Amino acid sequence: MKKLLSFAIAILLSVNLMADNELRCMNNRYYYGSESISQSEMLDWYAQHNCQAAYDQFAKGQKMMKTGWALLGVGVALDIAATGCAIRGLTTMVCPVRDSETSQKPASEETYTLNTQQKLFISAGVIGTAAFACEVACIPTLVIGYHKMHDSANVYNTMCTTAKAKPYWSVQTSPNGLGLALNF
Repeated sequence: MKKLLSFAIAILLSVNLMADNELRCMNNRYYYGSESISQSEMLDWYAQHNCQAAYDQFAKGQKMMKTGWALLGVGVALDIAATGCAIRGLTTMVCPVRDSETSQKPASEETYTLNTQQKLFISAGVIGTAAFACEVACIPTLVIGYHKMHDSANVYNTMCTTAKAKPYWSVQTSPNGLGLALNF
């Protein structure tokens, strides 16, 4: 019974030792042991812990994330502009604006010019298409950016904590037989 109890205590202690050396990311919040680190503090934290690979990974992800949010903002602004053009085009249908170029030309001339309403609808279509392109481009940019930021914790755990001692189990032989050893 004494051996079983000491074995259980050794396992509990080793699990606790292994968990303290690991950087984790949950819900855009980073945890190192019991220390909680926000996204805005992560670059400084990587610099303090001298982990260039994780720093670069996080910085790339942060740039992509900011670019994604900027694309979404531009897309929404262009949507508003396209809606304004379309609404203005509809109001010119109800209250037509006189186009000075078309009213002064003789009816026999076969040139085609766009009136104000058509120009507004074409502008709304072009601006709306640009808005849609920005909004679609923001989705993969945001996903990849956040993934790179969160993956920087794994980069830190694999590349920058190798110099620190990590506890591990090993099998040892002795004149008395086989034994299980916890090395730390």
